[in-house]
Formats: sequence, structure tokens, C-alpha cells
Amino acid sequence: MINNVKSVWLNQYSIRRKSIEFGLVMCIVLSFTLSDWMIGLFTFTEYILGGIMLLAILAGKFRLYNNQIKWISILISIIVVHSILIELTAQELDYRVTIIATIKLLFYLINIAWIKNLIIDLNLESLFLLIVNSMAVVILILGIYIAAAVYLEVNTEIELPYAFLLRYTRLDGHLFRSDIPIVRMKSIFEEPAHLGYYLNSILSVNMFGSIRLSEGKVFNLFLIIGILMTMSYSAIAIMLTILLAKFVLKLLKKDLDYSLNYRVVIAISIIIIIVFIFREVLFITFIRRTIELLDGTETSGYERLFESWRYINRENLLLGLGFMQSPGNLWNNYAYFITEMGVIGLVILGGFNLLLFKNNFGLGLVFLLLNFAKGGYLSSSYWFLILLILIYFKSSPGVSYTRKEEYFEIQRRL
Repeated sequence: MINNVKSVWLNQYSIRRKSIEFGLVMCIVLSFTLSDWMIGLFTFTEYILGGIMLLAILAGKFRLYNNQIKWISILISIIVVHSILIELTAQELDYRVTIIATIKLLFYLINIAWIKNLIIDLNLESLFLLIVNSMAVVILILGIYIAAAVYLEVNTEIELPYAFLLRYTRLDGHLFRSDIPIVRMKSIFEEPAHLGYYLNSILSVNMFGSIRLSEGKVFNLFLIIGILMTMSYSAIAIMLTILLAKFVLKLLKKDLDYSLNYRVVIAISIIIIIVFIFREVLFITFIRRTIELLDGTETSGYERLFESWRYINRENLLLGLGFMQSPGNLWNNYAYFITEMGVIGLVILGGFNLLLFKNNFGLGLVFLLLNFAKGGYLSSSYWFLILLILIYFKSSPGVSYTRKEEYFEIQRRL
């Protein structure tokens, strides 16, 4: 019975192979846009990735290489041995939490590995990046609609339906502060900062990755406008750092293009117009907040930079408290790794970051900043960033695809 079902499936797959591959890529990209949607204990990303992995196994497209299995086994073994050492040193360890977290980590490691293999083995890098950027534009359009609906709800008697788009995440969180009714864009994410994290992940790969899309500048313009509309301090700061790093790297390579074509002029004009229209809002949410952070009025920056390290001391610096045993929420992943895994965690995360710096300075810098911007190394959005980096981190001049080539690539896949 099972063999018959598999035979029928493989026959149908061979007939519709291109369409199925395109559908798989679409589902993968879609899943990571739903990283803040939850049912029970799991995100939509995890449900969808689980289903996609099952389909890939049935289609014969699930593939892990020996070196990947080796590294996954090493990471899981480190956690197991580390947990045993924590127990032997008479520290309290919640085994239930550690086991569940280890299974979740294994789930993400396997999924990221086989998806990376699928994209690269089938030469889908350009198509995948095109769909990722296109999906981001869709998310921004939804975000503009939701932000407009919230603005009208707060300031007028006009009510537009938007709650259905946020059914599986937070319905609130749109306002800058309760005493400052400025509407920030968060689209279908839980917080504006989470949307900014998602957009910066894509922007960084567009800027520093090994693939260049012909319409990359247009996509980047949308991403930059979207990040500005989140009015997230950390997201805007990282975006500005990305742009500055790109400029400096081009300057060092003497690769700056001083010509002003119509696209550059239009892009700069649009950004200037948006900044002018929302100058007061940007002043309140960015300039004034910077002043408040520096004079100590705003404490969130202090908490992010210093309070995240509050559980680290001499007694647990070597081994940490145990995998996923942090007593409270932390605001950056370096603090999480050291708090829970001690020196081992620092070596793992720091080593990966140094490897990125060596192979692709731009992505290494962004990875470092995003790890300080948001905590949660088992979050779906974090593994989306990891997936993008693993696919596009190779330091190269970049393969450029014209609009015509992109069109025919999609048609070929269909």
C-alpha cells in the first residue's frame, strides 16, 4: 500500500516537477513571514516547515550531506554533554525544557540544512531571492493597510477591518507610546521591531550577498521605506549601518558609481519626500529618543546593553545555567548563549560570527548587530536569517540577473 502511494506520488512529481519545486520555494518563503503567528506552542513557520519537509521526503528532494549530519550531531552532542555537566555540578536543570528545546533546535538545524541543499542543488538561488523580496513587498503593503486602519480608528470614526490579519499574533502594539499616539507599522508581525528584523535580514543579503537581482535597487527602496515606517530605533540604526557599510566597502574597493541615473534620482527623491513629510514623527521616534537614551531618560537601551547580562557571574561563567535555562527574557543572543552555555556558547556563536566576518564582512557585521538587537535563538525569524546567510554568504562580485532572465527563470520553473 505504502509503495503504491509512493509510486503514484513520484509519477505525479515527475510530471509536475517544475511546478512543485516552485511551490516548495513559495511555501518556504511564506512560512518565514508567519514567524510571529502561533497556534499552541508552535509558530506557523514550524507547522509549515514540518509539512514541507514531509513533502520533500515523499518527492525524494530531502537531502542531508555527511558533513552536515556530522556538524548537527556535534552540536546536539555538545548540548547533551553540557547538560550532564550542569547536573554533575549540582546545578538545577529543568530536563523537560532542555529536551523540548533540543528537539526544536534539531528541527531547525535539519530544516535549514535540507532547504539550503534544495535551493543550491537545483540552482534556485536567484528565484528564491526574488520570491523573498517579492513577499517582503506584499508584507509591506499589508503593513501600510493595517497602519492606515489603526490610524483611522484612533483619530477618526472610520473603521477598516484588519483584526483578521492579526488573529494569531498581537492585536495591539501599533502605537509608539501610550502618551504619544503615533502609529508604527508592524504589518502581520508581533512588534514593529520584529518587522524591522525581517526586513533588515533581506536588505543585508541584497546588499552583501552573492546574488544580485536586476530590480534589487527597487526592492531595497521598498525595504528601506518599510524599515523607516516601523519607527523601530534598533531597526533603523541597523539599516543605516548596512547602508554605511555598503558605501565604505564600495569606497575601499573603488567601486563607487558616481553617475546619477533616473532610478537613483527617483529613489533619493522618494526617500527625501517621505523624510520631509514624516520629519516630526522621525524626530520624536529617533532623534529625541537618541537624546533620551544618552541622558538616561529612556532605559530600554540600558536594559538591552547591560541588563541582558545580569545572570552571568563567576560561578556560572564557565558552564552557564544550562540550555534554555535562562530565568528571564534577555534582549540579545550573545547574552543568551553565555548565560545558558557559558564559554561554550560564546565559542559557538562567536566562532560562527568570525567565520562570517572572514568570508563576508558585510553579512558578518549585520549578523553581529541583529544578534544584539533581538534575543531568541530558537525563534523562526532567527533561523530565517541563518538560512539567508548560509545560501548567500559567499563573498563574490555577485551574479547579476536581468529582468528578462528572471522572467524566463520563473517560466522555466513553472
